[in-house]
Amino acid sequence: MNTTSLLLILGGLAAALLVYLMIPKAVDLPDTYAACPVTIPNGNVPPGEDGTASQGYHGKDGIWTVLWPDGKVMIPELNVDDDGWMGTKWPWWRTQDPIEISGYYLGGKAAPLEASLPDGYGESGFRPSGLRFSTEGCWEIMATSGGAMLTFIQWVEIER
Repeated sequence: MNTTSLLLILGGLAAALLVYLMIPKAVDLPDTYAACPVTIPNGNVPPGEDGTASQGYHGKDGIWTVLWPDGKVMIPELNVDDDGWMGTKWPWWRTQDPIEISGYYLGGKAAPLEASLPDGYGESGFRPSGLRFSTEGCWEIMATSGGAMLTFIQWVEIER
């Protein structure tokens, strides 16, 4: 084997290694509250609200919510459906409609979050929602309204 052939082989191996290293790898978070990087509320109070930062307000750029204490969403057993899905109400404030909510489980494979938004709350200000989670564990929730986007992480657990 001559030097040129050897260099071509080594170059090809280096290129293959580089491509392999650039491919995103799945990151499985251990399914424990301690391992879930829950979001700490930033204290931004929505316009028109007289609340304090200590009440769990979290938001920016036209969309706000309230995060659960210690990042733990505690779902009462009576809000657990026969199929295991867990539901809770979730408040939002926005400067314009529409608002879109999505989310996914960070601990592995699970069905994505389901969100429902009732009509009749105007085009800005407060808007309640219903969120349904397919499993307990660590969840990332994303909401958009107009050009604003808010992302945060919460731990979801059935209150027993």
